Amino acid sequence: GNGFGSQSTRRVQFGLGDADVVEQVEIKWPSGKTQVFTNLKPNQIYTIMEDRDQPVDFMTGGRK
Repeated sequence: GNGFGSQSTRRVQFGLGDADVVEQVEIKWPSGKTQVFTNLKPNQIYTIMEDRDQPVDFMTGGRK
């Protein structure tokens, strides 16, 4: 493992420079399904699951 306590992380992190919006994220799942999310806020941690239509903000769990 590569994380705390030898557990591997499933997070993907990438730089956006000075962008104020993530224009598009495309995910190709092993099942063959493709999901596209647009206009996401930068500097957030999202939970994305194959069977959900929208990403969930990790910190709020989708609560507002």
